[in-house]
Amino acid sequence: MDKWMIKEIEADQEKKEIATSVLSALPDWFGIPESTDEYIDNSKLYPMFAAFTDTRVIGFISLKPTAEKAIEIYVMGVMPAFHRQGVGKQLIIKAESFIRMNGYRLFHVKTVSPQAKYASYLKTHQFYQSLGFWDLEVLPIWDDNNPCLLMVKEVV
Repeated sequence: MDKWMIKEIEADQEKKEIATSVLSALPDWFGIPESTDEYIDNSKLYPMFAAFTDTRVIGFISLKPTAEKAIEIYVMGVMPAFHRQGVGKQLIIKAESFIRMNGYRLFHVKTVSPQAKYASYLKTHQFYQSLGFWDLEVLPIWDDNNPCLLMVKEVV
């Protein structure tokens, strides 16, 4: 039995509060205030699932539809004290269930490429690979210090 539960979040204000709480605890991943504010503000626009211990939020995932059959991880985070305990994996599993139920097939995420050699993002890349995501392409959409890697996974 997991030490936490995952539930869908529907209220806009609750989505913003959850995103604020988790992302502010992750400065190694969300250290650019303008970008973090954009993730927080936009998180209310998309489906969100959050993990809780009793009433304390410990992680979340926000999913952005990008095409008829494609959906991306818009933003995701897990509180540092809960890293490597299966919370992120369970959020991905919950997202994949949502994907199947809603007719999507392609699941994708943008993250900083391992080329940047940031320790935190090397762990992120390994996490996504361990869950079946594949490197697709490095996109020139961020900056030279933060090469954007597009990772994909087919969900059937």
